[in-house]
Parts: sequence; structure tokens; C-alpha cells
Amino acid sequence: MKKGDSVRLTDDTPIDFGVDGIGFVIANPYAYVMKQDEVTTETKVADVLFGVKIIEKIPLDCLEIIF
Repeated sequence: MKKGDSVRLTDDTPIDFGVDGIGFVIANPYAYVMKQDEVTTETKVADVLFGVKIIEKIPLDCLEIIF
């Protein structure tokens, strides 16, 4: 996945990001440390533009590339 790719959220996204449809990756994926309760997870995330709304730090596991 790279900047400019068209993506959509996967069906098994554990978090409701409040967006639907197709988005575009606006920043190359980068490393991010997520902390939830006492669990720390290192993952790669991307910032995605859905319409006029930018959603930051979406884990790559939650995105699928549309061709």
C-alpha cells in the first residue's frame, strides 16, 4: 500500500471509523504504537481521505486496496 492507492474498510474492522465508501491513502504507511488498556501493539497505519474527511492512523489490516 502506498500514497494515492484507493482503499475501503474491510468488513471485519473492529472500530467504527464513521466513514463508508472509497478513500484514498494520503500518506505512506508508517509505524505506530497502539495502546489499549494494558495491551501495547506495534503496527503500520495509514492516513486516508474519505470524501472531505481525513481519518488518521487506520491500521493496514483494516484496509483493502481497490483496483
